[in-house]
Amino acid sequence: MKSYSSVAWHYFGEGVEAEGRCEGCFTYKVLRFKCKCNLAAYCSQECQRKDRTYHLQRCTVLADDEEEVKETNESRKGIVGLQNLGNTCFMNSGLQCMSNTIALRDYFLQARYVPEINEVNPLGTKGTLARKFASFMQNLWYGTSDVYSPWNLKQAIGKFQPMFSGYSQHDSQELISYVLDGLHEDLNRVKVKPYVETIENEGKPDEEAARQSWLDHRKRNDSIIVDIFQGQFKSQLQCPQCSRISITYDPFMMCSLPIPTATTKSISFVFISADPSRKPTKHAVVYPKTKHMVSDLEVQAAADLNLKPGSFYFAFITQYSKEYADSGQTTSELRKKAKYKTLFLVEYTQEEQKIPEEERVRVDAEICRPETYYGRTSKRNCSFIRTFVCRKETTAKEVYLQAFIYFRPFLQEYMKPEEQESFVMLSHEEAYERLFKNPNKKPPFEVLVNSDSRGWRTCYFCGEKCDHCVFPENDTLTIGQCLAKAKAADKDFGLEIYFSGLSDDYEYKYLNKIDEEVRALETIKDEEVKTSGSISVSACLRKFEEPEQLDQENAWYCNKCKDHVLANKRMAIYKAPPVMILHLKRFKNSTSHSSYYASKSKNTVLIDFPEELDFTDFVVHGEHPNDFLNEDAMKAEKGGRILYELYAISNHYGDMGFGHYTAYCKNSMNGKWYHFDDSSVTEVSADQIVTKAAYVL
Repeated sequence: MKSYSSVAWHYFGEGVEAEGRCEGCFTYKVLRFKCKCNLAAYCSQECQRKDRTYHLQRCTVLADDEEEVKETNESRKGIVGLQNLGNTCFMNSGLQCMSNTIALRDYFLQARYVPEINEVNPLGTKGTLARKFASFMQNLWYGTSDVYSPWNLKQAIGKFQPMFSGYSQHDSQELISYVLDGLHEDLNRVKVKPYVETIENEGKPDEEAARQSWLDHRKRNDSIIVDIFQGQFKSQLQCPQCSRISITYDPFMMCSLPIPTATTKSISFVFISADPSRKPTKHAVVYPKTKHMVSDLEVQAAADLNLKPGSFYFAFITQYSKEYADSGQTTSELRKKAKYKTLFLVEYTQEEQKIPEEERVRVDAEICRPETYYGRTSKRNCSFIRTFVCRKETTAKEVYLQAFIYFRPFLQEYMKPEEQESFVMLSHEEAYERLFKNPNKKPPFEVLVNSDSRGWRTCYFCGEKCDHCVFPENDTLTIGQCLAKAKAADKDFGLEIYFSGLSDDYEYKYLNKIDEEVRALETIKDEEVKTSGSISVSACLRKFEEPEQLDQENAWYCNKCKDHVLANKRMAIYKAPPVMILHLKRFKNSTSHSSYYASKSKNTVLIDFPEELDFTDFVVHGEHPNDFLNEDAMKAEKGGRILYELYAISNHYGDMGFGHYTAYCKNSMNGKWYHFDDSSVTEVSADQIVTKAAYVL
């Protein structure tokens, strides 16, 4: 955070220029531009503009002095990032979703809110939140900057709900709910609220009781927020002792959906193709929670990636170690390790696949390059371990050729154009002879035996105290002999590919490129990796409709039994609002025996949802609750489908309290989807928006 000195400049009165330090560039100049709060002055308008975000945090005037923004040809039309003011990603995510709600946006941009501001409502902010929200909308849709600081709006939200006034991480669902509630109170057309009792349905037809409940609700609550976002639940409670049934019709602004218990888990891995020109890619496979083996995982991965069975292997690989997955392991055991290690699926080359599985011998090779430090040259691992599949009869010379074929694209990439043109036309054997049998040039790499002698122990392979045990290039030494020698010494046979013959201008870009691509894939959150199994949002809606028994904390008072009972509860959407907000209940309270504190665990199962969702089967009656206000609509036949178009998603990554929020929003002006990650805005395709991170739809 930017700090200010207590005395940075001196102001000599209205119309007189100040001399002192500019709060924008921190140089001592003539200060021609000052803020109305008299707390900061600047040498230029450019410095004043750059310092605005920091200055707003202590300004006593600008926070209440919003300038109207007019639409121009350069207006950003909603494609604007929001500055993170300190753990405000949750707010930015929720606000982006609200900004792209067409009916709400037009209401504020067209200033229809002005005559409806309720200055006397004690539950509101006397219009402050509504005005700040209107200014926020203007800056996002009419402004010309690609990043906007929502500082003023944050202050207004904090005044309405103090828990948002600081810089702690919060929940985007709560933020959306509180902001809509605050806007409703600021824009409530009802100035004096009459007393209204909650109505229970006692033998009346559903429609009559629901209509009366809605009309009573509108006597106290009448705003644009109610018009757009509020629907009506039908809530039924039944006493388990006397079987008394209580039915009420309650307004709602957000529908929180339980997630059905998943019967599956997923495991992610990085796929390394046998074709070195193909980039590594990250994938995930869904498997049942019941006993599932790595052999079953191999079958599923082969089907998903269109690979032949037995043409690949799973392993955890780094620059220094390689741990192969055993087909006899359970997938859950593999998944536990994959939480802190990167799991690879490596495809065998075409030549390696020709070797029968029972004859395959894996030879691991560390990849090294020389590194000079204080005049001393040593080997340094520079890429993840590669594996060459051989037979026991494979000779040392064939191993050299196999390693050369693998690294040939790397070696020819840095040749001079005229040399490269002729080199690519050679067969592998001819190219190998040119580089490794040239008496005037050192071969590009050596193959060494991975020995722990370090120059002071006796090497199991050559019998000397070597520091550089060369794997001899000949036709007599076989892999079988090497394995036998290592076994006799109780060692694991391995090699090192040491690129000691490359010139200094080789930057190892080919090898590093693969490693950089793998590292980039490792940063991709599991929530973003698409899987072949998921739970549909329709299944969540059906789960919402299932009856449940209340717990002790939510016991219901039965006025017939005169006691608090654990009633059976059943919910249903009776009337659907024009804009439906669905909250996926991914978090649940859990207590750990090893911890004094309760925590929240997160359900990261993939919830699949379409861009157009048919709610017809999940709404009991009619279309919108405001039909109750229209007699003609009440009398009209209700036979149409209730369809909703998806336009915004609030995403949550990570765990509760330590996560990050972003948003996917569909811009109504151009029909394109965008990913809003605080100040960053990128265009995405529609097939990228369904992820495990989806939290509020």
